[in-house]
Amino acid sequence: MRCKIITMKSYLDIKNSFDKKKIGALIKSFRENKYTAIEFSKMIGISDRTLRRIENNGEIDSIELLSKITTKLDIDMLMIMLKSMDIKDATAHVVNHFDFMKNSA
Repeated sequence: MRCKIITMKSYLDIKNSFDKKKIGALIKSFRENKYTAIEFSKMIGISDRTLRRIENNGEIDSIELLSKITTKLDIDMLMIMLKSMDIKDATAHVVNHFDFMKNSA
């Protein structure tokens, strides 16, 4: 299982920078390799309509829901957010994240 490290600071720092529609598309591509939409929505406790809104529009209401989705799909939440960003923004956020983690230790 991959290491899933994300702090509230990391999420808040990049929340307004990531492309929600790209995250939805990434979630859908990972999900389609393992589960049907109905199976997966039941697994994470949401309706299939809500899952379609997430996958098509990136409508994710909370970090907790994003965490639940990425955990079930065995993907790193921070990495999926960074993959949805412009490379320049993603690089800056990775550096800031690891500087924060280093200084917090």
